[in-house]
Amino acid sequence: MEIRYLTREQVKKLLAHPFQQRQMELARHMLLFTVFTGLAYVDLTRLRPEHILTDAKGRRFIRKCRQKTDVETFVPLHPIAEQILELYNTTDNNKPVFPMPPYANYRLYKEFVAIGIFLGLDRNLSHHDARHTNATLLVSAGVNMESVSDDGTFQHQEYAEIRTDYG
Repeated sequence: MEIRYLTREQVKKLLAHPFQQRQMELARHMLLFTVFTGLAYVDLTRLRPEHILTDAKGRRFIRKCRQKTDVETFVPLHPIAEQILELYNTTDNNKPVFPMPPYANYRLYKEFVAIGIFLGLDRNLSHHDARHTNATLLVSAGVNMESVSDDGTFQHQEYAEIRTDYG
């Protein structure tokens, strides 16, 4: 089975190109947030401000039980993920961080496909590709393979120290 992920160049292109359409931009932000957090789609759509915490040193992280496994996970926030968060709901715990449109799965799938075309992919882009990108970037940055859990969600503090060349 082929593992599908975005290259560094594709991630940089996605970072550098905001879209005019609101839904397209939401999809771009959700993909990028996943690239830098590794959150599963269901966990991303159910992410609420109460899951975003700050430690004693001022570093922000996500603390949330995974929907699929009910296992609590800790995800230190990369600076790019923090920048994306600031654009969305970070105060109202009654609403998800990312505003989900009606028929979200279908609409986001269409946006992901369009983004994949923009990136020049010869296949449909999926949210899961962004999760694989997260794991690939971490391993290529020297993070120990055991530190990247088998579900793709990074759970160790080393991640907060990684500064990739994305800006």
